[in-house]
Amino acid sequence: MRYRKRNQDGSLGEWVYTPAGEAERQQKEDQQKEIEALREEMAQWKKNQKEVGGNDVV
Repeated sequence: MRYRKRNQDGSLGEWVYTPAGEAERQQKEDQQKEIEALREEMAQWKKNQKEVGGNDVV
């Protein structure tokens, strides 16, 4: 979870994460990296399939 930290004058400051929120944010970043790696792998696989010219399932 994240929340807005208050400045000394009472105005809203920057966004900060609770410890649980920080772990959640890290988990989401890791998931996004994994998804991007899978997309790249799938694009490479499709490219290789086009070069081979086959639609066979291996």
